[in-house]
Amino acid sequence: MEAALEILTVEIQCLEDKLKQYEEVLKIIRIQQFDKNNQENAYTKMIDTVLKK
Repeated sequence: MEAALEILTVEIQCLEDKLKQYEEVLKIIRIQQFDKNNQENAYTKMIDTVLKK
């Protein structure tokens, strides 16, 4: 019984570690998406400015 509890504890720790890794990847993806959106907005503003002239 104690061995099974130890195994489960280790498995839970591994899952928590994986979750932290996924959270870090998600943060990076969100930052990249934010940067991409900002870049697209900048291009749109430039195009609008050029077309208005």
